[in-house]
Amino acid sequence: MGNDTSNKKIESFAQLADSGSNLDFEFNAILIYYDVYDPTNPSISETNLYGVYFLNKIEQAGINFIIPTITKEKPNVINRTNGNAFAYKINLKFDTSIEDVAVERSINDFTTFGLDMFLDVLTEFSSLKTKFNNKLVELSNLKIDLESAKDSILNTNGLNALSTRLSALERTVSASTSAFENSSSITNLISGLNLRLSNFITGRSSLSTSYDLEPFRPGQGIELDKTIPQRLTISSTVQAYSKVVDINLASSTSNIFTESLGKSNTYIKHSSGSVFSLSSDFEIRIDNSLNFWKTGQVLKIVFDSQIIPTNYNIKIKTDVRSSYSVTIATLTASDFPISYGRTGRPIVEITCINSQNFTFQVDKIIR
Repeated sequence: MGNDTSNKKIESFAQLADSGSNLDFEFNAILIYYDVYDPTNPSISETNLYGVYFLNKIEQAGINFIIPTITKEKPNVINRTNGNAFAYKINLKFDTSIEDVAVERSINDFTTFGLDMFLDVLTEFSSLKTKFNNKLVELSNLKIDLESAKDSILNTNGLNALSTRLSALERTVSASTSAFENSSSITNLISGLNLRLSNFITGRSSLSTSYDLEPFRPGQGIELDKTIPQRLTISSTVQAYSKVVDINLASSTSNIFTESLGKSNTYIKHSSGSVFSLSSDFEIRIDNSLNFWKTGQVLKIVFDSQIIPTNYNIKIKTDVRSSYSVTIATLTASDFPISYGRTGRPIVEITCINSQNFTFQVDKIIR
């Protein structure tokens, strides 16, 4: 057969078939074994041969007699060919009689087939029962709808209401017909109205109009003047900066200074009157909880007093909703030079480029 039968790890027919070194083989009989073990000590057992199951009848080939074989083909991974498999059902009988075991035959060979057909019939009956119940429900609903339709048709109150509405429509149509029969008066009315509208538009009418200016209210950057009756004057009051504030960064004991953002441009000036040296990193937080950043809005920070950062930085942050996680700019010692006549008092101008993504343009003037 060309199979690995010397492998001691193979203990079953399935392991023999799945062995990696195993090849295709042929067989014509199946040996059936059973194990007998001690219930009180399952580790003690004995294996006995129950019988031999021949797969085909004996055939004569010349002077020899053979039992035809069946080929078991294994899958080939290299050639990508499929194998085959076989399953056999064996009827077993065990008894304690000391007599020889006799061969028993079933009543007929079609018992299983008959039971399968009976099961199919029962399944079909169950399906028909479900469909029949559904049809009964549909018929019941149709009966309810039919009764409702009959009630609607036989309801005299509904017919009387329809008759009343139909009579009203007839009177309306009749009145409209009589009005159109005298179409010249309607045409003259339309022509007169058209002439009066033309005169009013061109200013040839003595009619005058007045406007209700009460709903108009001034808003941010807009001023309204109503001193002259029936006249409204709109002017702009927008300034370059809606908020101007002086701060002293040296007064902060936590190295954090928070200032709110103005409605439009914001001007912040640091002035302490003396030189301020950093002892750690410093944060200037712009609170945008009341006024949100707008695209094109400008924040100018003027350091009017000298600051000596040494080895520390000044960070300008915003977005109060994320605990000031957005860093607009970071100022280092190179932004506060005092050599070559410079004073260490820069001006930082920040322009909001995208208010949704918190994108800023930072321009620095070194003084």
